[in-house]
Amino acid sequence: MYTATDLAGNQATAEAQIVVPHDMGNHAAVANPDPKDVHKQMVKAQKLAKKAAKKQLKLAKKAAKLGKKDYKKALKAAKKAQSR
Repeated sequence: MYTATDLAGNQATAEAQIVVPHDMGNHAAVANPDPKDVHKQMVKAQKLAKKAAKKQLKLAKKAAKLGKKDYKKALKAAKKAQSR
């Protein structure tokens, strides 16, 4: 789980879930997998997980930024209403 906090203290959280298929029907290869292939698959899965996590964090930051804009807009409207 990732959390982004802006300077005003607003927080947004995001969670990334990576689903990797366990068995693709190649039972012979599962019995004696080549260590190089296993390593390549692990590296690829790590890269995909990192990419997905970065995307989720970016979306969380964007949501926090939009929330901050909405807060400022509401605050400005409230101040304007008070001054009337």
